[in-house]
Amino acid sequence: FLCLECSYQICVEHKLCFAAQAFLDRFNHSIPFFKRFEFKIVLIIAMTAFFTALSAFIVIAVQRHNASINVMKIQSEIIAGYTLNVIDKNIFHEINVHGDESKDLYVKVSRQLEEIKHVSGLRYLYTIKKDQAGTIVYHIDGQSAETPDFCHIGTPIEEGILEEAKLAMAGQRAVAKKVINTSYGPVLASYWYVKNAQNEVIGALGIEYDAKNLTNLDKRALLTSLAIIICIVIFMSLLFILVYKNISVLFHQKLAYVD
Repeated sequence: FLCLECSYQICVEHKLCFAAQAFLDRFNHSIPFFKRFEFKIVLIIAMTAFFTALSAFIVIAVQRHNASINVMKIQSEIIAGYTLNVIDKNIFHEINVHGDESKDLYVKVSRQLEEIKHVSGLRYLYTIKKDQAGTIVYHIDGQSAETPDFCHIGTPIEEGILEEAKLAMAGQRAVAKKVINTSYGPVLASYWYVKNAQNEVIGALGIEYDAKNLTNLDKRALLTSLAIIICIVIFMSLLFILVYKNISVLFHQKLAYVD
Protein backbone atom coordinates (compact mmCIF):
# COMPACT_ATOMS: atom_id res chain seq x y z
CA PHE A 1 0.00 0.00 0.00
CA LEU A 2 0.90 3.64 -0.38
CA CYS A 3 0.58 5.67 2.80
CA LEU A 4 -2.55 7.79 2.58
CA GLU A 5 -0.95 10.39 4.83
CA CYS A 6 2.53 10.91 3.42
CA SER A 7 2.31 8.96 0.09
CA TYR A 8 5.38 6.79 0.86
CA GLN A 9 5.24 3.11 0.11
CA ILE A 10 6.58 2.13 3.52
CA CYS A 11 5.39 4.16 6.46
CA VAL A 12 6.18 3.20 10.03
CA GLU A 13 5.04 6.41 11.62
CA HIS A 14 1.61 6.47 10.06
CA LYS A 15 0.38 2.99 10.93
CA LEU A 16 -3.15 4.35 10.95
CA CYS A 17 -2.84 4.95 7.22
CA PHE A 18 -2.51 1.21 6.58
CA ALA A 19 -5.44 0.49 8.87
CA ALA A 20 -7.58 3.01 7.03
CA GLN A 21 -6.61 1.53 3.67
CA ALA A 22 -7.39 -1.99 4.83
CA PHE A 23 -10.72 -0.95 6.26
CA LEU A 24 -11.61 0.88 3.08
CA ASP A 25 -10.77 -2.12 0.91
CA ARG A 26 -12.78 -4.45 3.14
CA PHE A 27 -15.69 -1.99 3.23
CA ASN A 28 -15.81 -1.52 -0.56
CA HIS A 29 -15.58 -5.20 -1.38
CA SER A 30 -18.31 -6.21 1.04
CA ILE A 31 -20.96 -3.85 -0.35
CA PRO A 32 -22.15 -3.87 -3.99
CA PHE A 33 -21.26 -0.71 -5.87
CA PHE A 34 -24.85 0.40 -6.48
CA LYS A 35 -25.54 0.17 -2.73
CA ARG A 36 -22.52 2.13 -1.62
CA PHE A 37 -22.86 5.50 0.02
CA GLU A 38 -20.85 7.34 -2.61
CA PHE A 39 -22.95 5.91 -5.45
CA LYS A 40 -26.16 7.07 -3.80
CA ILE A 41 -24.77 10.57 -3.34
CA VAL A 42 -23.60 10.70 -6.95
CA LEU A 43 -27.05 9.57 -8.07
CA ILE A 44 -28.76 12.23 -5.96
CA ILE A 45 -26.47 14.97 -7.26
CA ALA A 46 -26.93 13.79 -10.86
CA MET A 47 -30.72 13.76 -10.53
CA THR A 48 -30.74 17.16 -8.81
CA ALA A 49 -28.56 18.69 -11.53
CA PHE A 50 -30.66 17.09 -14.25
CA PHE A 51 -34.04 18.26 -12.99
CA THR A 52 -32.72 21.72 -12.12
CA ALA A 53 -31.30 22.21 -15.59
CA LEU A 54 -34.42 20.72 -17.18
CA SER A 55 -36.71 23.04 -15.22
CA ALA A 56 -34.64 26.06 -16.21
CA PHE A 57 -34.77 25.00 -19.86
CA ILE A 58 -38.55 24.53 -19.82
CA VAL A 59 -39.14 27.95 -18.27
CA ILE A 60 -36.83 29.69 -20.76
CA ALA A 61 -38.20 27.75 -23.75
CA VAL A 62 -41.83 28.51 -22.86
CA GLN A 63 -41.09 32.20 -22.34
CA ARG A 64 -39.21 32.46 -25.62
CA HIS A 65 -41.94 30.61 -27.51
CA ASN A 66 -44.68 32.79 -26.01
CA ALA A 67 -42.68 35.93 -26.79
CA SER A 68 -42.40 34.90 -30.44
CA ILE A 69 -46.15 34.28 -30.66
CA ASN A 70 -46.92 37.60 -28.97
CA VAL A 71 -44.78 39.43 -31.53
CA MET A 72 -46.73 37.75 -34.33
CA LYS A 73 -50.02 38.69 -32.62
CA ILE A 74 -49.06 42.36 -32.61
CA GLN A 75 -47.96 42.18 -36.24
CA SER A 76 -51.22 40.43 -37.18
CA GLU A 77 -53.27 43.17 -35.57
CA ILE A 78 -51.40 45.85 -37.51
CA ILE A 79 -51.68 43.93 -40.80
CA ALA A 80 -55.38 43.22 -40.28
CA GLY A 81 -56.16 46.86 -39.50
CA TYR A 82 -54.35 48.05 -42.61
CA THR A 83 -55.75 45.37 -44.92
CA LEU A 84 -59.37 45.86 -43.89
CA ASN A 85 -59.02 49.58 -44.55
CA VAL A 86 -57.61 48.96 -48.04
CA ILE A 87 -59.79 46.23 -49.54
CA ASP A 88 -63.34 46.77 -50.78
CA LYS A 89 -65.70 45.03 -48.35
CA ASN A 90 -68.30 44.66 -51.09
CA ILE A 91 -66.44 41.48 -52.02
CA PHE A 92 -68.42 39.62 -49.35
CA HIS A 93 -71.64 40.45 -51.21
CA GLU A 94 -70.56 40.44 -54.85
CA ILE A 95 -68.06 37.56 -54.85
CA ASN A 96 -69.80 34.29 -53.99
CA VAL A 97 -69.14 31.48 -56.47
CA HIS A 98 -66.26 30.06 -58.47
CA GLY A 99 -67.32 31.95 -61.60
CA ASP A 100 -66.86 35.29 -59.82
CA GLU A 101 -63.09 34.85 -59.88
CA SER A 102 -63.01 36.50 -63.29
CA LYS A 103 -64.60 39.71 -62.02
CA ASP A 104 -62.46 42.82 -61.78
CA LEU A 105 -63.28 43.22 -58.09
CA TYR A 106 -61.96 39.74 -57.31
CA VAL A 107 -58.77 40.31 -59.32
CA LYS A 108 -58.20 43.69 -57.69
CA VAL A 109 -58.62 42.47 -54.11
CA SER A 110 -56.61 39.30 -54.74
CA ARG A 111 -53.67 41.38 -55.98
CA GLN A 112 -53.96 43.71 -52.98
CA LEU A 113 -53.85 40.77 -50.61
CA GLU A 114 -50.90 39.25 -52.43
CA GLU A 115 -48.91 42.51 -52.24
CA ILE A 116 -49.61 42.93 -48.53
CA LYS A 117 -48.69 39.28 -47.94
CA HIS A 118 -45.29 39.64 -49.60
CA VAL A 119 -44.47 42.93 -47.87
CA SER A 120 -45.50 41.53 -44.47
CA GLY A 121 -43.72 38.20 -44.85
CA LEU A 122 -46.89 36.16 -44.34
CA ARG A 123 -47.46 32.60 -45.47
CA TYR A 124 -51.09 33.23 -46.43
CA LEU A 125 -53.48 36.18 -46.50
CA TYR A 126 -57.07 35.58 -47.59
CA THR A 127 -60.73 36.13 -46.81
CA ILE A 128 -63.33 33.59 -45.71
CA LYS A 129 -67.12 33.54 -45.51
CA LYS A 130 -70.06 31.16 -45.24
CA ASP A 131 -71.60 29.65 -48.36
CA GLN A 132 -75.33 29.17 -48.88
CA ALA A 133 -75.23 25.94 -46.89
CA GLY A 134 -73.65 27.72 -43.92
CA THR A 135 -70.25 26.07 -44.39
CA ILE A 136 -67.19 28.22 -43.79
CA VAL A 137 -65.15 28.32 -47.01
CA TYR A 138 -62.22 30.14 -48.52
CA HIS A 139 -63.27 33.30 -50.33
CA ILE A 140 -60.48 35.34 -51.95
CA ASP A 141 -56.98 33.90 -51.85
CA GLY A 142 -54.13 36.38 -51.79
CA GLN A 143 -51.86 34.45 -54.13
CA SER A 144 -51.64 33.54 -57.77
CA ALA A 145 -53.96 30.88 -59.12
CA GLU A 146 -50.88 29.07 -60.49
CA THR A 147 -49.52 28.26 -57.01
CA PRO A 148 -50.02 24.63 -55.93
CA ASP A 149 -51.85 25.52 -52.71
CA PHE A 150 -54.18 28.12 -54.22
CA CYS A 151 -57.76 27.90 -52.92
CA HIS A 152 -60.71 28.72 -55.15
CA ILE A 153 -63.92 30.25 -53.89
CA GLY A 154 -65.90 27.63 -52.01
CA THR A 155 -62.96 25.45 -50.98
CA PRO A 156 -63.65 24.12 -47.45
CA ILE A 157 -61.49 25.49 -44.66
CA GLU A 158 -58.59 23.29 -43.53
CA GLU A 159 -59.70 21.14 -40.59
CA GLY A 160 -56.78 22.24 -38.42
CA ILE A 161 -57.81 25.91 -38.47
CA LEU A 162 -61.58 25.45 -38.64
CA GLU A 163 -62.04 26.12 -34.93
CA GLU A 164 -60.41 29.56 -35.21
CA ALA A 165 -62.45 30.33 -38.34
CA LYS A 166 -65.68 29.50 -36.50
CA LEU A 167 -64.78 31.90 -33.70
CA ALA A 168 -64.22 34.70 -36.20
CA MET A 169 -67.50 34.03 -38.00
CA ALA A 170 -69.20 34.17 -34.60
CA GLY A 171 -67.92 37.70 -34.10
CA GLN A 172 -64.90 36.91 -31.92
CA ARG A 173 -61.25 37.62 -32.43
CA ALA A 174 -59.40 34.42 -33.17
CA VAL A 175 -55.77 35.31 -32.51
CA ALA A 176 -53.09 32.64 -32.74
CA LYS A 177 -52.26 31.07 -29.38
CA LYS A 178 -50.31 28.07 -30.55
CA VAL A 179 -48.77 26.49 -33.63
CA ILE A 180 -51.32 24.59 -35.71
CA ASN A 181 -50.20 21.64 -37.82
CA THR A 182 -51.98 21.61 -41.17
CA SER A 183 -51.63 19.60 -44.36
CA TYR A 184 -49.43 22.37 -45.79
CA GLY A 185 -47.20 22.71 -42.71
CA PRO A 186 -47.22 24.32 -39.26
CA VAL A 187 -48.77 27.80 -39.12
CA LEU A 188 -49.89 30.49 -36.72
CA ALA A 189 -53.38 31.44 -37.88
CA SER A 190 -55.42 34.49 -36.85
CA TYR A 191 -58.83 35.65 -38.06
CA TRP A 192 -60.38 39.10 -37.93
CA TYR A 193 -64.13 39.29 -38.51
CA VAL A 194 -65.76 41.79 -40.86
CA LYS A 195 -69.19 43.31 -40.17
CA ASN A 196 -71.66 45.16 -42.37
CA ALA A 197 -73.65 48.31 -41.59
CA GLN A 198 -76.21 46.21 -39.69
CA ASN A 199 -73.43 44.94 -37.38
CA GLU A 200 -73.67 41.46 -38.86
CA VAL A 201 -70.59 39.31 -39.49
CA ILE A 202 -70.26 38.87 -43.24
CA GLY A 203 -66.82 37.34 -43.40
CA ALA A 204 -63.32 37.40 -41.98
CA LEU A 205 -59.73 38.10 -42.91
CA GLY A 206 -57.34 35.18 -42.46
CA ILE A 207 -53.68 35.79 -41.59
CA GLU A 208 -51.23 32.89 -41.40
CA TYR A 209 -47.56 32.92 -40.47
CA ASP A 210 -45.24 30.13 -41.47
CA ALA A 211 -44.36 28.52 -38.12
CA LYS A 212 -41.86 26.09 -39.61
CA ASN A 213 -38.88 28.21 -38.56
CA LEU A 214 -40.32 28.59 -35.07
CA THR A 215 -40.86 24.83 -34.80
CA ASN A 216 -37.35 24.07 -36.04
CA LEU A 217 -35.94 26.60 -33.58
CA ASP A 218 -37.78 24.86 -30.73
CA LYS A 219 -36.37 21.49 -31.80
CA ARG A 220 -32.81 22.82 -32.04
CA ALA A 221 -33.17 24.49 -28.66
CA LEU A 222 -34.41 21.21 -27.18
CA LEU A 223 -31.50 19.17 -28.55
CA THR A 224 -28.96 21.79 -27.49
CA SER A 225 -30.44 22.02 -24.00
CA LEU A 226 -30.45 18.24 -23.57
CA ALA A 227 -26.78 18.14 -24.53
CA ILE A 228 -26.00 20.91 -22.02
CA ILE A 229 -28.02 19.13 -19.31
CA ILE A 230 -26.11 15.88 -19.88
CA CYS A 231 -22.78 17.75 -19.70
CA ILE A 232 -23.85 19.45 -16.46
CA VAL A 233 -24.87 16.11 -14.92
CA ILE A 234 -21.58 14.47 -15.91
CA PHE A 235 -19.55 17.43 -14.68
CA MET A 236 -21.35 17.58 -11.32
CA SER A 237 -20.98 13.82 -10.84
CA LEU A 238 -17.27 13.81 -11.65
CA LEU A 239 -16.72 16.84 -9.45
CA PHE A 240 -18.39 15.10 -6.52
CA ILE A 241 -16.37 11.93 -7.05
CA LEU A 242 -13.16 13.95 -7.06
CA VAL A 243 -14.10 15.89 -3.94
CA TYR A 244 -15.41 12.78 -2.21
CA LYS A 245 -12.19 10.89 -2.75
CA ASN A 246 -10.21 13.73 -1.22
CA ILE A 247 -12.36 14.20 1.85
CA SER A 248 -13.20 10.54 2.44
CA VAL A 249 -9.61 9.71 3.48
CA LEU A 250 -9.98 11.38 6.85
CA PHE A 251 -13.41 9.87 7.31
CA HIS A 252 -12.20 6.33 6.70
CA GLN A 253 -9.16 6.88 8.88
CA LYS A 254 -11.47 7.67 11.76
CA LEU A 255 -13.55 4.61 11.03
CA ALA A 256 -10.42 2.47 10.94
CA TYR A 257 -9.28 3.88 14.24
CA VAL A 258 -12.62 2.97 15.81
CA ASP A 259 -12.47 -0.44 14.18
